[in-house]
Amino acid sequence: MIKWVLKSKTILKLGDKTYDVDYKNLIINIYNPLLMKTKTFTLSVVVSILLSTFIFLQYGCKKKSDDSSQNQQNIPVTTKVIDTTNWRNNFISVDTTNYTFTFKNAVLNQVSLKQGDILVSGVGDGYLRKVTDVQQSGNTVIITTSFASLTDAVQNGSFTIKSILSAQKIKKIRYKRNGVSIDLSHIKSNENTNLDYNLDTYLDDSHLIHLTGEFSILPSINSELEISWFTIKSFKIEYEVQEQLNLEGSIDLLNLQYDKEIELADVTFNPIVVFIGGVPVVLVPDLEIDAGTDINIQSAITTSANQQLTYTVGLNYMNNQWTPSQTYSKSFTYQPPTLSASAGAKIYIKPKLKIMIYGVASPYLFGEGYVRIQADLLATPWWSLYAGASVGAGVQMEILGHDVLDYYTDPPFFDYETLIAAASGQPPTVTTAAISNITQTTATDGGNVTSQGSSSVTSRGVCWSTSQNPTITNSHTTDGSGTGSFTSNLTGLTTNTHYYVRAYATNITGTAYGNQVSFTTTGSSGGQPCPGMPTIIINHVAGSVAPVNKTVTYGTVTNIPGETSKCWITSNLGADHQATAKDDATEASAGWYWQFNRKQGYKNDGTTVTPSWTITWINENLDWQTANDPCALELGSGWRIPTYTEWNNVNTSGGWTDWNGPWNSGLKLHAAGHLTIGGTLDSRGYYGSYWSSAQFDANYSWSLFLGYGNTAVDQWGKAGGQTLRCLRD
Repeated sequence: MIKWVLKSKTILKLGDKTYDVDYKNLIINIYNPLLMKTKTFTLSVVVSILLSTFIFLQYGCKKKSDDSSQNQQNIPVTTKVIDTTNWRNNFISVDTTNYTFTFKNAVLNQVSLKQGDILVSGVGDGYLRKVTDVQQSGNTVIITTSFASLTDAVQNGSFTIKSILSAQKIKKIRYKRNGVSIDLSHIKSNENTNLDYNLDTYLDDSHLIHLTGEFSILPSINSELEISWFTIKSFKIEYEVQEQLNLEGSIDLLNLQYDKEIELADVTFNPIVVFIGGVPVVLVPDLEIDAGTDINIQSAITTSANQQLTYTVGLNYMNNQWTPSQTYSKSFTYQPPTLSASAGAKIYIKPKLKIMIYGVASPYLFGEGYVRIQADLLATPWWSLYAGASVGAGVQMEILGHDVLDYYTDPPFFDYETLIAAASGQPPTVTTAAISNITQTTATDGGNVTSQGSSSVTSRGVCWSTSQNPTITNSHTTDGSGTGSFTSNLTGLTTNTHYYVRAYATNITGTAYGNQVSFTTTGSSGGQPCPGMPTIIINHVAGSVAPVNKTVTYGTVTNIPGETSKCWITSNLGADHQATAKDDATEASAGWYWQFNRKQGYKNDGTTVTPSWTITWINENLDWQTANDPCALELGSGWRIPTYTEWNNVNTSGGWTDWNGPWNSGLKLHAAGHLTIGGTLDSRGYYGSYWSSAQFDANYSWSLFLGYGNTAVDQWGKAGGQTLRCLRD
């Protein structure tokens, strides 16, 4: 017997693909007695035979039918996956303008990279790039890349995804408009719950077009992809969506034409990661909610409707063609509109769902649910109320494969409008008087019924609420009947609280409302300067804590409900002064921002972050450590960051329900915004988030959130930047 141990390695190139053929420690036993008589045996012959055998096994036995790729997961050796540990241990930076990566040299100990390779990583939103150059410099390696598709990285393979995009899977929320919030009370539930949006916002800068109500959505995605011989054989994306829209729109102006769409909020969900033969495919769903109007009116108007819509829509690519599919069901309820002249108005909510694959937009879905009213005093009926919806979808295919063209539905999957109500008579006309005699718990108001409409006015009065556009379902008075002026007494009010008031008048056709007025009851917000320390003067010096040089005089306050014995500063750490309003969007009032358990502060003037932002992810199982506490480091011994319990106590005891509570308190907390994990300023003037010293888990920590529609002590990513409000015992 002859035993051959082959120690060689060769590179096999077939077309534009490269394969490593490694014969290291491959032992060949030859029993042919004729060979035993031979003194020499050419190694290259053996290698040639083995190469021929390899080529035959890889290609000669392959069926020509595409079905041969089914259930196979073939990844070429040019595809180089950098695993999470290797990436996080050795990653230094990435220039996202051209995706040039800088790593420590050690990254190459586990994976070799050369020009033409496909670099893949499942970190963050994922990376899929073609290597165009590799340069080592000192202890670092710089990798220049260009765009790559999934079919560049996978020869044969497939994946299947099924995911419900529920509130429990939210990674990040960006509110784009005051008065928009998402109910997070069920976020820790084990069940998949809807994203419930609370809306109390204006769609114009003059605060004339007011949108209130709720919007609920629960989308799910099902997707399948099959790649055969570096091309897409089939692709399917299907969306199942449940929506409920309960909107009231009020327009407080005569002779208005307005057509505009604005973004209300944007939600990013946790990444979905699937594998094709060891290659991570990273998909990040993102749900944007927009609202819009198309208005041409001659009178103030208020109307509302409830629409429930369930639909399944999909796009299927197979045999080189796209096929759309759709089913849907709908139902409606409504409240009659109040208006007194001709009008044409449409108000809509438009969810836009897109799936980012390796950070590149690919499949997307858009829908529009709306309420539309058409009114003409000379027509019969004089007003008509409609509800409708339109849904479409598309796919941008480049990130998946070069060989399939983009596709979008034109016309949409479905586009309908239904008449849900029409007028049977004329409503009254009423105006609201000015507020007077305001005390801690009472006030005086009233109104004037200037026209009874098509029938007699049976009741009239005023209604009020802490939310805008109150109706007779809220607190209200009853002050007689008929036309003319009347006076109303508001009682049972809460101290130091802002209220909205409208007069109303009812006839057989319905209830009409007057213009809205508002006021704030008198009373103390609590708190007085800390004894012996009404102010503290701090000379901040730029360095490892303060981002810039600055001298600041901080006010102090104590006797805050919930934490009456603590002494607090009355402005944010690093702010020039106390905020001037709850929606103060200035950098001078916001102060500086910190990442959790990091002592370095950051200044953001709206364009530039100082110093440079370097940390984009924190995975650390620690509360905020005393040695890193900027309050103690900048203000002195005894000062510290509030605990989770302290924030929860002041939020609960103060009865805070929106940003009015924190602002009207002695703390004067305002919407200072935050910094994203990339250091970008977000939502200054729209909401605020203030760190506590307690973590939630290795990636998230507790902070006080305040905005137009709610306050809460909630979890936020540690790598984002938030403001600090210091206290001491």
